This record gives sequence, structure tokens and C-alpha cells, in this order.
Amino acid sequence: MRKYKYLYIVLFLVLLVVLFVGYFFINREVQEERLASDVLEFSKQNLLDDVSFSDSNVTGDYLVVEESIQSYLSQFRKQFEIVNSYSQDEKLKSLLSVSNYMEDGPNFSTSIDYLSEQKEKFNQDMDTLLSFCEKSSIQEFIQGSDLSSYYQNLFEDMMFNYGIYDKLQNVKESLVQSKDNLNQIYDGSLEVLSFLSTYQNDWKIENNEIQFSTEDLVNQYTSLTSLVQS
Repeated sequence: MRKYKYLYIVLFLVLLVVLFVGYFFINREVQEERLASDVLEFSKQNLLDDVSFSDSNVTGDYLVVEESIQSYLSQFRKQFEIVNSYSQDEKLKSLLSVSNYMEDGPNFSTSIDYLSEQKEKFNQDMDTLLSFCEKSSIQEFIQGSDLSSYYQNLFEDMMFNYGIYDKLQNVKESLVQSKDNLNQIYDGSLEVLSFLSTYQNDWKIENNEIQFSTEDLVNQYTSLTSLVQS
């Protein structure tokens, strides 16, 4: 009788193990499906906004994966705000004004130094922002996380195959265009100020307007400023 008793105990334990293993794999499949659904919904947001998993449906390390995705894109957005501040620079907008011509002309050393420094800083910050869109940066971020290799692989799958990476590539295209546009403003402004410095004896301010000694200089100035304002 005791023999059968032990057999029942063994069978019961085996059944518990089978149920536990079955629950583990079923739960993992359910969690991964929910995670994929969450990420697809998340990727529909504008990544330049403050994006979030507002209705998360996962727990445990699956939730950590979502939090890690959000953390990466929050860093991306913070860097975007830094870059975006350059286009809002009021001083940049005032450099080709009559008031600045009177204040910093005719050599414009202060304005030229400012433009050169801002251009260098802008390009450094923009390159950092663009790097967030690169696969290598995403993978480096994933590998630096505290997640186990299984969840790191899941993290990578969510980033690259559920809309986020594609969205980053679309954003990257617009950022590259913005980079070109602002560099055109920096370079164009530098050309205008260098032109005014070169011909400093051939222009003056009258009636709050810049006046040149020849029509040819007027045309050159108009052509240069139009590149900045276009």
C-alpha cells in the first residue's frame, strides 16, 4: 500500500511540473502577444512628442522591455529639443538686421564668431540626434540594459520589427533636411557678413536702411540675403 502511496505522490508531483511548465509557456506566449500589440500601438505616436505606453497590458520583464523602449525614445526626444532650440535662436535671426549692422559692423567679428561657434555646436548636437536613428545605437542601448539575453532579444525584435525603427527612419529623413536648411542659414549669414566686412567702405545705414555705393553691390547683397531668407 505504501508503494502505491509513493507512486501517487510522484505522479502528483509530475502533474504539477507539467502544469507549471504548461502555464509558463502559455503565459509567455500571451505576454509576448500583448507586448507586440502594445508596441504596435505605441509606434503610431509621433516620436518627436512625449510618447508613452499609456495602456500597457504586460507585467514583469515584459513591462521592463516597454519601459526601456520608452526610455530610449525619451532620450531621443530630449536631444531633439536641444537641436530644435537652435532654430528658435533669436540672436541668429537678428544678425542680418540693421541694428546689428550698426552695432557690430563694419567688421562683424563678434557676429562671425557667434555663427561659427553655433554652427559647430548645432552639427555636433544634430549628429548625436541622428545617431539615435541608427541600428548600432539601438543595439548598444539594448546591450547596456539589465535585461537577460532573452528579453534583450525580445527588446530588439520590438524595436526593429513593430514600427518603431521604420518611424525613426522617417524622422531621420526630415532631420537631415532640417540640418541642411539650418546649415544653409549659418553659411549664408556668414557669407553676407563677410561680404559686408569686405566692402565695409562701400555701404552705410541711412533712414534705417542699408545703402550701397554701386548697383552691383546692391545686387550681390540682395542675392546673398535671399539665400538666407528662402
